[in-house]
Amino acid sequence: MDAICHQARGCAALALAAGVDLKVIQLGMGDASPVTTAETSIHVFRKMAREAVRASAALLLSHAKIRTSLEGALKRGSGEHRCHGRSRLPGSTVSSEKAVASR
Repeated sequence: MDAICHQARGCAALALAAGVDLKVIQLGMGDASPVTTAETSIHVFRKMAREAVRASAALLLSHAKIRTSLEGALKRGSGEHRCHGRSRLPGSTVSSEKAVASR
């Protein structure tokens, strides 16, 4: 199947999911029978579902890695970084009065 055919099949599958009559979709797609249309739509839905699961899993894993690295950075930075006798979180800035007073 070429890219345009894939797009047409995807649209037909979505129309079926939206409640458009199978016979109407079959005629629009030029399929020989409604069975062909239904089977193709099932195939398209399975492919879309697999891709959605993969993308969701990748996003969740990415988020988990970022969150874990941020939590580790906050734990390492908490209480260890001192500036002018006060602890502060990484990335925060010292007020300009304190910076001037320390010079």
